[in-house]
Amino acid sequence: MTDKLRVLVGVDLDCAKAQIAAQGHVTSKSVHGLYAVMKRANSLTQGMTLELDMTRARIEPDAWEELRAVRGPTICRPASIRPSPTTG
Repeated sequence: MTDKLRVLVGVDLDCAKAQIAAQGHVTSKSVHGLYAVMKRANSLTQGMTLELDMTRARIEPDAWEELRAVRGPTICRPASIRPSPTTG
């Protein structure tokens, strides 16, 4: 397994769901890059479901705690990945 974090984003055709698959080494620093990818995917359409697949990643304990804090049906995401309010 590599030390670099690699991320693949897949979006279904109707933009109802995006899957973000990470592999490599997730650290307390690189997890913020993962948040940026999540924010970008989340901005594609309002109400999209985000799935984060970490099965092929090696996650440091402090990064794991950060990720656990943003999961669940009532996701409380860090401000860095919250969708921006839309205008119009």
